[in-house]
Order: sequence, then structure tokens, then C-alpha cells
Amino acid sequence: MENSIQKHKTFLQFLKFSFVGVINTLITLLTIWVFVNVFSTSHYVGNAVGYIVGVMNSYFLNKFWTFNNKSKMCVTFVKFICVFLITYFFQFSVLSILLNFSRIEPFVCQILAMTTYTILNFIINKVFTFKSDN
Repeated sequence: MENSIQKHKTFLQFLKFSFVGVINTLITLLTIWVFVNVFSTSHYVGNAVGYIVGVMNSYFLNKFWTFNNKSKMCVTFVKFICVFLITYFFQFSVLSILLNFSRIEPFVCQILAMTTYTILNFIINKVFTFKSDN
């Protein structure tokens, strides 16, 4: 019975994390688009600003809603930012490679890089950042 309850809880967390991911993706992409197309920044600047906005939203929604994490904010926030920096660096590297060595449209490069980020970010946050209350 307990194993079934844990599986159900994990499944609900996955659904919530996925929903937060969709919201963050839309927020991040919209921010990137605005910075590139309205403020005429580079794709790199737009990407960085988009991720800053998205990561703040992601932390609060995932901590309090997805994982209902009771750990001190300063502890989970530091972990979350460390995970973000690692996964963002990986994502930014993928973006840079795609922008410089492919003929893929730049906005599609953003989406492909974001996909790699999202998968890696979910795995590390699930097993590290919010593990104590999973």
C-alpha cells in the first residue's frame, strides 16, 4: 500500500513539474522573444534574461507547489541555483554549438537547447534539490 502511495505521489509531482515546465518554457521563450525582437538584444542576452525570469518562477512553484518542500528556503534556493547554473551552462553550450555550427533557425536552436536543459534539470532537482521531502 505504501509503495502505491509513493508511486502516486511521484506521478503527481511529475505532472506538476511538467506543468511548471510548460509555464516556465512559455515565460522564458516570451522573455527571449521580447528581448531579441523588441529590445534588439543578441540571442545570448535574450536567452540569459529569459532563463533568469524562468528560474525564479520555477523555484517558487516547484518548492511550494510541486514538491511541497518544507526545507529552509536558503538551503533549497542555493541547491536550486547550483543545479540551474550547471544545467544552464550545459544548455547554453548546446545553444552556442547549434547557433555556430548548424543552419537551424536561431529560435529553433533555442527550443532544442531548452529541451536538453529541461530533462537534465528535472532529474537533478528530483534527486538532489527537493529530495528531503519527496
